[in-house]
Amino acid sequence: MKFGYKTGANGPAATGVRVIGCDAVPCELPRGSTVSMEMDFTTANEVTELRATVVATALGVTAPYDLPEDQANACLRLGEGSSCPLSANEDATYFMDMLVSILYPPVSLVIEVALVDQTGEVVSCFNIDAVVV
Repeated sequence: MKFGYKTGANGPAATGVRVIGCDAVPCELPRGSTVSMEMDFTTANEVTELRATVVATALGVTAPYDLPEDQANACLRLGEGSSCPLSANEDATYFMDMLVSILYPPVSLVIEVALVDQTGEVVSCFNIDAVVV
């Protein structure tokens, strides 16, 4: 389901965000589960490489969430009909799966996802309120 989300502070906003199984924020992230997200975006410039970065902020502390290489290399996770290189003004969708470790404490957090190109520029980003349950 598509719902409201916040623009990330570091770049152009995603054109759409879906967290599978989440109908309203904060999204509940069950420990021990894999949460799937879809991020629609439009490129401003040509993109030859695309990396996904994730940071989470909880209890005033911001820390990176390390994605496995097959998730971080966003070129490998684009929707049907899209592949790198992407042209300027091209619409695409990035698909991501995040493991919510059983070791994570029940806590409210803000998750920011950004897609970064070959020059280090943010192509698109969003952040969303969530809670580990």
